[in-house]
Amino acid sequence: MISIITFIWAFFQALNPVILNGEIVLLDRYEYLILEEDKDIKFQEIIERNDFTKIDQQSKNFGINNDVVWLKYVVENNSEKEGKYFYINNSSLDSLELFVVSENEILESYVGGRLVDFYSKPILSKSIIFDINLPIGKTSEIFLKVKSVNKKIITSTITNRNYLENLINRENILFGIFTGVIVGLFFYNLFLFFSVRDKLYLIYVIHTVLVWFAQSSILGFTQEIFWPNVVWLNLRSGVIFSSLVSIVGIWFLRVFLSTDKFIPKLDKGFYFIYLVYAFILVNAFFFSITVSYQTLLVTQSIVVLYVLLAAFAVQKQGYRPARYYLLAWSVFMLGIFLFVLSEMGIIPTNDLTAYIMPLGSALEVVLLSFALADKINILKKEKEKEQAERLRVLKENEQLIREQNTMLEEKVRIRTDELEQALRNLQNTQSQLVSQEKMASLG
Repeated sequence: MISIITFIWAFFQALNPVILNGEIVLLDRYEYLILEEDKDIKFQEIIERNDFTKIDQQSKNFGINNDVVWLKYVVENNSEKEGKYFYINNSSLDSLELFVVSENEILESYVGGRLVDFYSKPILSKSIIFDINLPIGKTSEIFLKVKSVNKKIITSTITNRNYLENLINRENILFGIFTGVIVGLFFYNLFLFFSVRDKLYLIYVIHTVLVWFAQSSILGFTQEIFWPNVVWLNLRSGVIFSSLVSIVGIWFLRVFLSTDKFIPKLDKGFYFIYLVYAFILVNAFFFSITVSYQTLLVTQSIVVLYVLLAAFAVQKQGYRPARYYLLAWSVFMLGIFLFVLSEMGIIPTNDLTAYIMPLGSALEVVLLSFALADKINILKKEKEKEQAERLRVLKENEQLIREQNTMLEEKVRIRTDELEQALRNLQNTQSQLVSQEKMASLG
């Protein structure tokens, strides 16, 4: 009975407009309509349709597909200003069209998304923002058309410029902290590579750079910094760098934990994973980016478990560096799982799931740096132990040589005494013979 009452209340609540009388209003009541990509419908037909589905929640994941999603918001502007900012908390949406309608008449229309001209945005940012005008004291309908190959998770807010600038500054600060951590680890380990000439440090440096590009692409910062209007890269950078960082990460694992030595059977499985990532990359470059993104999400979920299994198997054999790797990968694995679950719509999208991947990646590279340092200490101790063993062997050899020299000297002394005694005997015998010859001559 309670559930029926709740449903009826939600139904009628969705029909009521969202009142705009404050600075920040979250549009958590709206209707949606999903159309197939190949259906070309005029906007006037969209206005007249009555098969929109009502919903009462902050955000909804419409999946990773090629469908076109229409959202309909009913708002009443009771504030003193017409100008408002319509903000969407998902910078990875490709193409959006927004229409302001009153009494079935289009008042304003706008375009947005990451594929539009970056410098035409009302606020230069990776975020998707529309500068809209809403009639004062009237009820308006806002229609939003969303086309995107990535996740279609839309959380909409109508607010003012000051709020948006503060929000953007906060995101920039967090991203700056993340970048500072990555840059510091990059130069530190690059210096170690040139010092010790161990290829493991070079792999780690490459991995660190790709971690930054992968997370920056997911958050939309690479578009803002490097290629604001390169449509091809804007569409594919997230998939490309996520695949590359996974490939190099597995390479680092295999070298760091010597999987070919400790777990040769499991190590062979990584070659199959390489093939899957190669398929994702080829498909992203030449065919369907949507299929690549869907495959990547499933692959990431399987790979994190397989890597965890491999690291645990190595650690079980008593290899100490595997403990630190397990810790680093467990943190990263948690971030990947939460991110994938939010991308698939299994768990709701919020600030935690939005920033869990950069946080998990930063912690991972930091912990992997600790793991490398620990491995240096282990190698140093092993080298010291090896040097001590060599020194012990050298001392034993030196002692043996000394004892052999002493024995040789003793033998030489004894032999010399014997020769001297023989010489004396020979001299005595010779003297006796001489005396006998003299006596014989006298006789």
